[in-house]
Amino acid sequence: ITREDFEHTNGNVQGYAKPEARRVAVSPLAVNPAKTLFHEIAHCLLHSEQARMEDAADLTRDLAEVEAESAAYLCCAVLGLPGLEEARGYVQDWLAGSGCDAESFTDKHACRVLGTVDKIMKAGKPATTETEA
Repeated sequence: ITREDFEHTNGNVQGYAKPEARRVAVSPLAVNPAKTLFHEIAHCLLHSEQARMEDAADLTRDLAEVEAESAAYLCCAVLGLPGLEEARGYVQDWLAGSGCDAESFTDKHACRVLGTVDKIMKAGKPATTETEA
């Protein structure tokens, strides 16, 4: 996944993802740029056409936002980064709009989020050599 220059004209947009192109952009004015970056990376990993066909063909936009922001929340929590309160509010807002509640956020969604967090966290670590392992 690569970053591109932010070219959105809506000042309220913190970032965006192009899952099929595996590209993300974060606004230079983003309140929590790391959280926004994690959110957009999660969209690329979770919501490309291929990923959706494999196990999320029926995914609504609301639940896609819940998945992406949940991944961003967990990444920030692991790394001790700011933005957790805002992420909780964002998740609750999109979850309410989805027509389901926290209990309806199935194990499938939770597994998808945790798998994505694992990929993001592993991507940020240096590779270990055989002698280190």
